[in-house]
Amino acid sequence: MSPAEIVVAPNDGSYLIDGYELVCGLEVHVELATATKLFSASANRFGDEPNTHIDPVTLGLPGALPVLNRHAVERLESINRKSQEGKNPKGEVGELS
Repeated sequence: MSPAEIVVAPNDGSYLIDGYELVCGLEVHVELATATKLFSASANRFGDEPNTHIDPVTLGLPGALPVLNRHAVERLESINRKSQEGKNPKGEVGELS
């Protein structure tokens, strides 16, 4: 590909190659320190025997309706707010780790 085939889009600094714009995203996985699972009242303890902390919601049984863990949502909101303020979750100003 020659440099002539790469075009800088006006005003936004994005690059177009052969008419395509490269769009990159991040997928982030976190594990919150909550006592229960995100959509279930089952315990959330690492290291216990497999398949011991289950209930109808965890098993996906028909008619079992999930309920969102309020504490997890509050923690996520706090992390989001701090990250937008430039603070890491420990409250220190600077780069997020």
